[in-house]
Amino acid sequence: MLVKLSFEVLSMKVVQVYGGAVLGILGGHEYVVRRLSEELSKSGFKIILLCPTRQSRLISNEVKGVVHLEIPSYFLSARLCLPRLSFLPSIVNALRNADLVHVHCTDNPFSFIVALFTKFLRKRLVITVLAYGDDFKHHERVKRAFGFFTTFQHTIAIWLSNKVHVESQYDIDKLHVYKEKTVMIPPGIEDLVLKAKPSRDSVKKMVEKLKPYEKGKIILFLGRIHKGKGIFHALSALSILRETINANLVIAGPSSSILMDIEKYVRNRGLENNVIYLGRITDEEKIALLDMVDVVVVPSLSDIVEAYSIVSSEAWARKKPVVAYAVGALKYRIKPGINGYLARPLDQRDLANKIAKALCNHLNFKLPYDIWSWSKVTAQFRRTYVSLVETFRNSS
Repeated sequence: MLVKLSFEVLSMKVVQVYGGAVLGILGGHEYVVRRLSEELSKSGFKIILLCPTRQSRLISNEVKGVVHLEIPSYFLSARLCLPRLSFLPSIVNALRNADLVHVHCTDNPFSFIVALFTKFLRKRLVITVLAYGDDFKHHERVKRAFGFFTTFQHTIAIWLSNKVHVESQYDIDKLHVYKEKTVMIPPGIEDLVLKAKPSRDSVKKMVEKLKPYEKGKIILFLGRIHKGKGIFHALSALSILRETINANLVIAGPSSSILMDIEKYVRNRGLENNVIYLGRITDEEKIALLDMVDVVVVPSLSDIVEAYSIVSSEAWARKKPVVAYAVGALKYRIKPGINGYLARPLDQRDLANKIAKALCNHLNFKLPYDIWSWSKVTAQFRRTYVSLVETFRNSS
């Protein structure tokens, strides 16, 4: 059934809410929230992106058609914050003028409070849930201790919401009780990664960078570099792998506070000539790099770290196998012998064995069904939003 869109619907006002920074160096979900907001804005929606800031004053600016409204907040950690009481009216004002509010990751108190205000104001509420209940199994003991509170917040938000958005079958299965109001929409992948050929300049740059390693197999660790993503497990697997295979590890992603620890680990394992750190790279350089490597490794340490895995999607878009620990959504997305291999969680020797398998075996590669372009993702969100708002207006 086709929905006739009025001018009022086409210019729908949507508030996107995230409990962390969405500008600067971003993690996977921060990037998704920002890109979704930009694409919805280009499609005609009026978007406000509401998020916390450590600054003491309200910040409002427009970036790529999206109004970023940053609310002064108290931060207990990078993703655990509360809005300052004196700025709650600013949140209410932003919500009052919205047709619909989409709150991402309600395990954060900032996002959870905005979700509560949304329902108090009788606005349509969409929430995004990632890795539901997985804080109980977090690889960090301190965060496991907060598992009850974060899961409680998620559960209340799910109950209050009009629609629950998840990114993978992993969360669909966990939220089967709420299947009637759950929709799966994966993150978008840039057209550049999906379709384009890398530029000559980016290819030349990557060839020069990797020239010392051209005689061996090349393994790629791509994305944010921190312990939870398993960087030290990737290095350990390389050390084991080199007992039988001439292999090298390329690390590409924003620098982090553990970079010195990585350098020390590499020296202690005698891997100085087998590990290269490229730092942050452009999208053009990324596709050139992906086209050159033999396998991508995603050794994340626990379920909560990989609610989807954009890096894996980008690797598959360039027809590269992915080897990962069997955690989170990767347990569903990796089909052994088709698009990669799964290793037993935290088993570094099994990780090395599975990387060797991917390097030596020919895969019957098939692109996973859940790799979508941003245009497809945006269209699906538009349909979801419009349906909720139209249903609400017709019932009023």
